[in-house]
Amino acid sequence: MTKAMAKVMGTASLASCCVASPSRAEPGHRPSVLVRVYDYAHLSAGALEEVRLRVSEVYGRVGIELHWAYGGDAKIDHIDARVRVDVMVLDGEMTDRLDRDPSTFGRAGHTNKRAYVYHDRVAAHARRHGGTIVRGVALVMAHELGHALLPEYNHTRTGLMQARWKGPLHLIPDFTPAQAAAIRSVASVSRQAPVGPAD
Repeated sequence: MTKAMAKVMGTASLASCCVASPSRAEPGHRPSVLVRVYDYAHLSAGALEEVRLRVSEVYGRVGIELHWAYGGDAKIDHIDARVRVDVMVLDGEMTDRLDRDPSTFGRAGHTNKRAYVYHDRVAAHARRHGGTIVRGVALVMAHELGHALLPEYNHTRTGLMQARWKGPLHLIPDFTPAQAAAIRSVASVSRQAPVGPAD
């Protein structure tokens, strides 16, 4: 990736950091994000559900409600999300065309609200260093969603948005308090214009 990518190296464990308490939103006005997933890696229904649950948990802890849709034909008009992010889960061939650096697991754009998860690289790392593929995909997806929602240049030394990951991909750290507040602010704005999927 460029500056908006996660790298995985080494064998040490991940540690979570503290997060700010979510701000209290009025009923029906909780900050929300629509996550529309395009699954080109062909995950199983069970794997997609586990990814959804784990990513939703980390965002829920900072007061963000995630709504999920799958593919371009998904009906989304009824979803009351303030922001939308398109997430592409890519297979190995698509990944190599987009990003030739084998140490990167994903990328995201803040402006176009689009994120990529490199499934086969996550899977290879899980086989070498432990953890499960599904949890690794969830970790990378949560991280790249963060890049899409936060301002540019938002890596930190600890927490979910750290630039380098070490060890098995099985724990999903939390956002820092400042990042949590920034994401709630972004997710509380008016609905954005739709952004189409990548080619």
